[in-house]
Amino acid sequence: MKPFFTTIATLGLIALSAGSAGVATGQDVIEPPPDVSAAQHGFSQAVRVAWAASPTASASLYRVHRSATGGGLGTSLGLVSGLEFIDSGVSFNVTYYYRVVATSAGIDSAPSQQASAKPVVPAPVAVAAQDTGEGRSIKVTWERPDPGLVLTFDVYRSTALASAGSRVGSRVSGTEYIDRSVNNGIAYYYRVRSVNTGNVQSGDSGVASASASALEAEKPVLSGGADRAGGVSISWTKPSDADVSAYRVYRSQNENERGDFRIETTSRSFTERDLPRGTAYYYRVQALGANRAVKSESEPRRAVVADAAGQDVLLPVTGLVAQGTGSSGAVKLSWQNPPSNNFSYLRIYRNTVPALGSLVADRVGGSWYEDRSLENGITYYYAVKTVDSAGREGADATLASAFPFARTRGSTPPPPVAKLSVRDLGDGTSLKLAWQNPEPHLYASVSIYRSTDPATQGDLVASGYRGSGFLNTRSVQANQQYYYTVVAVDQNGLQSERNPQVPGIATLSSLDTGFDTDADGLPDAWERVHGFHPHLKDDVLADHDADGLPLFFEYQYGTDPWDADSDQDGHSDGTEALNGYDPLGPGRKALVSDAASVAGSFAYGRARLSSLAEERYQAAELRSALELEFGSGRIPNPRSHWPKLVNAYLYGGYTSSEIAHTLRFGPGLVHPAIPASVWRTADEYARRSSS
Repeated sequence: MKPFFTTIATLGLIALSAGSAGVATGQDVIEPPPDVSAAQHGFSQAVRVAWAASPTASASLYRVHRSATGGGLGTSLGLVSGLEFIDSGVSFNVTYYYRVVATSAGIDSAPSQQASAKPVVPAPVAVAAQDTGEGRSIKVTWERPDPGLVLTFDVYRSTALASAGSRVGSRVSGTEYIDRSVNNGIAYYYRVRSVNTGNVQSGDSGVASASASALEAEKPVLSGGADRAGGVSISWTKPSDADVSAYRVYRSQNENERGDFRIETTSRSFTERDLPRGTAYYYRVQALGANRAVKSESEPRRAVVADAAGQDVLLPVTGLVAQGTGSSGAVKLSWQNPPSNNFSYLRIYRNTVPALGSLVADRVGGSWYEDRSLENGITYYYAVKTVDSAGREGADATLASAFPFARTRGSTPPPPVAKLSVRDLGDGTSLKLAWQNPEPHLYASVSIYRSTDPATQGDLVASGYRGSGFLNTRSVQANQQYYYTVVAVDQNGLQSERNPQVPGIATLSSLDTGFDTDADGLPDAWERVHGFHPHLKDDVLADHDADGLPLFFEYQYGTDPWDADSDQDGHSDGTEALNGYDPLGPGRKALVSDAASVAGSFAYGRARLSSLAEERYQAAELRSALELEFGSGRIPNPRSHWPKLVNAYLYGGYTSSEIAHTLRFGPGLVHPAIPASVWRTADEYARRSSS
């Protein structure tokens, strides 16, 4: 047995050693911080972790730990001196677990209790669906979860309440969608999801339901049809029981669909030329009332464009698409066949130039074909022709092109083009496109598509194109609004995603055309560049890209009325403009940790907050408080006053109650320049607060 004094000395040495290693003894235990919480920071891609001070007075620093599972301590994110931490290194739709450790003089407390948070893209709110009254169409509307977020929306439809169904509207930039592919008398259920700039979807919104009803007013009766010159002329009667102000003409290749908008006119006839030979079209005409509401819609009128000899024609296939499969040397074709009683089989032709080439497959059935043993990287052009029992081919030779490639693991799509614009040249037949291509090594060519419906990409106008401008004169009809999409394609055949779509309309200008012919406040030249009709008055308060800037202010700021984020910095044009930032200025990423460098006084003698995200978060707090006072969506005239009231709340020190009083009774409790701490001592403040 060791002597007693030796044992005491040994214990003292052990205690000294333990203290020097930072292990807490019975006299210097550090208490962990209580009340740890974690929540998504506003609507941003970040988590705010907060806690109360450690009961140990000497503990002034805190270390935040994050884990992907609920069990362990996880990774240290850093040491902070405050009582909160913003974690911006997170992903949407992932749950994170946090613990906080207090530290003092190199000694750590035990970990705090665990808190968790899952940042998500916010879903749209106030989703509603209603019958348009036009027959076979339902209008779906919603509200943005936050006006400052750059979001697009996907619309889903189902015939069962419990099912999300399938997507019918993709990347809708506004807050409404008209579904024209429904049948009358059937209940449809709609859900909407937000999509952020990183292509991350939110969860489903609330569900909205509606059914379309048939129109009951007298319908226009159509007559006419195809002529021998490759055109179609139709006319119609005026409904006798309706005050008709105008008519809308639609054309489709499907008897059960309304199809593409062709023209709005006050006459009762319509003609179009140079249509593909052998094509069957179905025309419908809507009668509009004095307030431009649809009164009635005609039954479809079928017209088949004849060939030059006027003989019966074979209907062509439609929707021909060619694309590389990703397997070396293979291209897949797909199409829709005409009615089976119109043809017997198909022939497929191939060429390496955009013209009808050699026969590569005969007596083909079905609606797809895969061409193999091709050379990778070569563009091939295909035509699919219908053939009758006598061996006679249809006249149509619509081409589709693609090139085979071998897909590699981890392939990523090329970046999309930027700054797409469509200029009206004023001759009624020409639209000039311009855009910025990605870096040359990131793409091989672009494909150009045109549609009369913004919900669809439309028909291929050009493929394998390498330039940054294109003049479209083929089949352009005056006063018809078209929607153009330019898609980047890489050497492997991969196409870019989130491609811009911009409208254009060809109009006729004359020598007596003025600065603003339609007197809507938008110069004719600006309207021609941005897809608006210079002779028809536009709604200058409309917000086509849903960025918070009405059309007139888009003109004043020089921003793009079809792009919510003209300078591509992650902040919407409206958010930047209303907060004093340049919507066309240098970019900043939309992360809460990215500070905006604003020197000097910003409002009420105070410097600006460190980030737009923090401003947006506090502005949302103010909006919530005011909606409790006035009701959801009932804040008085927010567009005119909102920026000043937000500054009063953020920088002036005014309360939501004082701001609500100002909105309800007028100026008095909130001064636009004097801080609240000073203004509350003024006689005017006392007088207005007692009134």
